[in-house]
Amino acid sequence: MSPVNLPHEFTILNNDYADFDNQALELNTRQQSHCKEWFEARQYRLTSSNFGRVLKRKSAPSDKFLTSIFNSKQISAAPLDYGKRHEKSAKAKYLIEYKDRHYHECGLVVNKNFMFLGASPDGILCDNGQSGIVEIKCPYTARNMKTEGLSTGR
Repeated sequence: MSPVNLPHEFTILNNDYADFDNQALELNTRQQSHCKEWFEARQYRLTSSNFGRVLKRKSAPSDKFLTSIFNSKQISAAPLDYGKRHEKSAKAKYLIEYKDRHYHECGLVVNKNFMFLGASPDGILCDNGQSGIVEIKCPYTARNMKTEGLSTGR
């Protein structure tokens, strides 16, 4: 990987995590939003949940914007609650389809080179030495659709 010229602030962030144990964090945060350590570890990181908002912003970030990015408090809204309620059954159906592969839950994964970046996939699926990330979505906008119609939007 070629070197990336990062602002000085990011170098300081990386230095703060010099003795950081990525594997222990991932293992200890597999319960994700049900785990206090997961919230604490995400607090000072740019996570995949917020990355799109950062890329799409139109102007220099305000204090309010930065606070919203790095504030990892639990929020409750109908779409989020719907997704949480249906995630377990959606995962069960997915795993029936891929029952011959190894699946395990996943906690917060932190980038080894850029310790201020993190993501919390729902799981990892392994097959014949290859692995992939599992991210389960139960969109609120599709709550009244039949499974067969999801790909067509009906």
